[in-house]
Amino acid sequence: VKGERERGTARTEQQQLVIGIAHDLVVREAARDIIHRVAEQVLAACGQRAHFARVDLVASERGPLLMELELIEPELFLFLEPRAATRCAQAILDASS
Repeated sequence: VKGERERGTARTEQQQLVIGIAHDLVVREAARDIIHRVAEQVLAACGQRAHFARVDLVASERGPLLMELELIEPELFLFLEPRAATRCAQAILDASS
C-alpha cells in the first residue's frame, strides 16, 4: 500500500467498493448460470415437461445439490401477472388434449 501511495495508484475506499460490487455481480452471474443449468438437468431427469416446477438447490463442496423438487404448488400466485390465470388454464387444456 505504501508503494501504491508513492506511485499515486492507491485505490480510494469508493473505488475498492465499486470493484467489490463488480466482482460480486460477476460471481452472481456465473452462479445464476450454473443454477439454471443444474435446474434444467433436474427437470430433464423427470422425463416429461412440467408446467410448474420449483427446484431448490443447496451449495456444497461438490457443487449445487438438489434439496427439493416441487412439481405441485398450492399457491400459484396467479394474481401477480394479469395473464397468468389464462396461460395456466391453456397449459392445462393443452396437456390434457
